[in-house]
Amino acid sequence: MSWLATWWQDASSIPPYTTLVIDDLPEEVHSETIYLVGKPRRYWCAVFQCPCECGEIVYLPLLPGARPRWRVKKHQNETVSIMPSVWRHVGCKSHFFIIHGRVRWCRLIDRDRLEC
Repeated sequence: MSWLATWWQDASSIPPYTTLVIDDLPEEVHSETIYLVGKPRRYWCAVFQCPCECGEIVYLPLLPGARPRWRVKKHQNETVSIMPSVWRHVGCKSHFFIIHGRVRWCRLIDRDRLEC
């Protein structure tokens, strides 16, 4: 089995993040849970633990006037996709997408090319 097939099999066996809609910022953030803060269709923040397991909490602003700003798409199976990618410039410096509740890692191939 090729490394890509092995990776895909391993990645697809990891359960996706669960999604919880809450009114206020969570007091405790559980791994593998994405918290959408606000009212349905009016979320103002997405909160989750960094998927690299560094333990840091990631806060993504969702308000239309915020800069930077992310968008969330909620799917029928209750997973979410977050756009654009999340690239942490401090701490672990992880770079990833969340698509249908699953993490898709990005890596720098060389100075000018990125693979996601």
